[in-house]
Amino acid sequence: MIQGEHVHNINFVTPDHFFPYVFELVTLLRGRHCTLPMVFNVSGYQSVNLLKSAEEYVDIYLPDFKYADRDLAKRLSKCRDYPDVALAALSVMLSQKGFLDCFDTGDPLARKGVLVRHLILPGYVANSINALTTLFVEFGAELPLSLMSQYVPVTRRMLRLSTVLSPKKNLTRCIPTPWILVFNTSLSVPGGRPWQETAFPP
Repeated sequence: MIQGEHVHNINFVTPDHFFPYVFELVTLLRGRHCTLPMVFNVSGYQSVNLLKSAEEYVDIYLPDFKYADRDLAKRLSKCRDYPDVALAALSVMLSQKGFLDCFDTGDPLARKGVLVRHLILPGYVANSINALTTLFVEFGAELPLSLMSQYVPVTRRMLRLSTVLSPKKNLTRCIPTPWILVFNTSLSVPGGRPWQETAFPP
């Protein structure tokens, strides 16, 4: 069984369109005594009814919160209602699973909970600031967050994370330990990983 091969979890990426098969697979794995956490890696644009049907099959939600700006959501993702749908979805996920447990237990591996991700888009600083502000107002300072800056259009100058949010100076006033995925521009890795994940202490 894969859990004997140092696998930490089973991660289903954007599984919405084949949820019934995911549910069946999770049932099958648990029937074979697989105790690995089941992770649903989702866009945040999920219906409340869909999430209710998923509750018993998921241990960890990794939802995005992409936009606080409805016009930007319409222009880039063709869904102007994204902020409203995503906030409702996040509320359901959090009511089901709570905050990611490793933030409370200190364990290196999470077993249950919600970690919200936000991708910082070059040129749309206000959207990121408003998105983080919205999450803080709706869910509080302890909400586990992962901030990502790995989107780099090759034809545009990369907007560095340090100039977007000044995370140590500003962000941690409200959010104790955000996980921030930042680019290491000193690395040259064609096909590799020019980023590192770090946590800024409060």
